[in-house]
Amino acid sequence: MLARIAHELFWLGRSVARADHAARILDGALSTELEGRHHDPSAVTLSLESLLAMRGDTAQTNGLAPSQDDVLNILVADPDHPGSIVASISAGRDRARAVRDVISLEMWQTINILQMKVSGDDLQDKLRREPSAVFEEIRNRCALFWGVQRRSMLRDEGWSFLNAGAEIETADMVARMLVVTLTVANDSEVDEDTRVGSALTLLRAVGGLQAFRRTTSAPSTLLEVTRFLLFHAAFPDSITASVEGLRRALVRADAAPLDSPPILRLSRLSSDLALNRQLMPSAPDMVDTLLDVQRDLAAIDTAIADRYFAGAHRPALNSPARQHA
Repeated sequence: MLARIAHELFWLGRSVARADHAARILDGALSTELEGRHHDPSAVTLSLESLLAMRGDTAQTNGLAPSQDDVLNILVADPDHPGSIVASISAGRDRARAVRDVISLEMWQTINILQMKVSGDDLQDKLRREPSAVFEEIRNRCALFWGVQRRSMLRDEGWSFLNAGAEIETADMVARMLVVTLTVANDSEVDEDTRVGSALTLLRAVGGLQAFRRTTSAPSTLLEVTRFLLFHAAFPDSITASVEGLRRALVRADAAPLDSPPILRLSRLSSDLALNRQLMPSAPDMVDTLLDVQRDLAAIDTAIADRYFAGAHRPALNSPARQHA
């Protein structure tokens, strides 16, 4: 496969996965805030600053925390912010158009319709009135994209690079979510109810609440949830599962996988995760583990570009921190 086509498919997968995860974490956080009660731990949600930090943007308004409208504009509707949902979907559609002869017609139709739905002038009004409906539409369309991909696309090299992009984006996103949440929770002034509320929000955001409760009888503490989202190989959005999915996708696409630097790095990362799972790190140590995972993923991302994409330029994921009036 041409490096250019592989590159487009890889970043198509990343773009769709990024939009999906952003919609999930925002919907989970806002829904928890609306549905909970102040004396109930489930009422505690992630702060707006934490949501921005998870997407790589720490901008504030003159030293004050941004409003909900600010956050929704930055993370959803701002077409000039590379990490926003609208920008991710638009980039994904452009990449899908470039590989129309590789993906299926149904995949193209799905992302094209999604781009048209989020590009209307009334998006910001919908976000103010009914944000959950907007997020549900995005999540459903992203799920449909992956559903028709699995049933209509040839499982060749293109299929592998598309899925590789989704897997590395998932691992990176979950790692950032956990680092931000644990860093805030490790503050001595944060009470246990807040930690439990943050844990429940994370589980809801990745659709893992039921899976967590089925796999463990342990209480929903932030540390237990972190271990689940980091180490549980049977949960598809865990970091361990995503790393292994990425490794399998690259092995399928690589003509010489035993000599592939990104595959070798992924094998080493999988071994490190297995070792850390046995060590059962504490909360502060878990942050260090996650930071190491982030660094490894960044190095793997670079190695993938060098080996498969002829060092093609890596698209921006986030814009520099900005001041919002």
